[in-house]
Amino acid sequence: MSRLRYARLIPFPVLFLLTLGCGLFGADDGPPPPPPVNTGVTPPAVTPAQPGMSVVSITAASTPPGATVTGGGQPLGVTPLTTQVPAPTAQPGQAPQTFDFVFSKEGFDPMTIQAAPVNGMIVITATLLPAGTTPTADPAGDPTPTTETEAGAPGRVVEVTGGPGGRIFDSHTTTSRATVEEDCVIASARITVRGNHTFHRDLRVRIEPPEGRTVMLQNLRNSNPFRRYTPSSLEGRQARGEWVLKVTDAADQDSGQLRPVRLRFECR
Repeated sequence: MSRLRYARLIPFPVLFLLTLGCGLFGADDGPPPPPPVNTGVTPPAVTPAQPGMSVVSITAASTPPGATVTGGGQPLGVTPLTTQVPAPTAQPGQAPQTFDFVFSKEGFDPMTIQAAPVNGMIVITATLLPAGTTPTADPAGDPTPTTETEAGAPGRVVEVTGGPGGRIFDSHTTTSRATVEEDCVIASARITVRGNHTFHRDLRVRIEPPEGRTVMLQNLRNSNPFRRYTPSSLEGRQARGEWVLKVTDAADQDSGQLRPVRLRFECR
């Protein structure tokens, strides 16, 4: 009877605290976890590479930035970008497949770069020119071929375009050959080297005239080797015969493409 009377005398705040304490510490049940937050974004599914395929990481940049890049006809994104795409796995002793990457930006001429994966990666950079500064007929900037004067006449101009170049890759020399079929003692020479590469400093560019004595045009420098050259050392030489443009990739991890060389000689 006394215990019951004592229980009735427990103040309400104390009773509330006792009840709350039993709920917090008297069992192992913790507070229920918060409900998952629905962000409305479904994480992308990771698709394993199919047999005969591998995943290639692509990093692309451009000057100016903000260029749209497509590879293999598929949009990859806007520069600067890094993405991954499936690609055929190269078999032992087989060169990796080369892909065309097109950079385009409003107000600028589009640029295409050919590159192949190295150690599962492709790193490419494009320098875009304002629209209208690159003639459609010749991305390297050559004017329309000059009409030749009478054969053998002093001051005439001889122009030839070489054969296909090819892929530029590690520790390899890629060539483009052009043949001049008439006599011409060179008064001035202009050699237009066309193509692309993902790291210019890897390249050594030479021209070999018909009589030998190779002329170095660019040797492992950062500047773009795909441009015009006017080597004065060719003056006084005979242009007739086969000319060989040689582009050597002297380092690892980068690649490109050599297009046909163009030669222009003014004769004495």
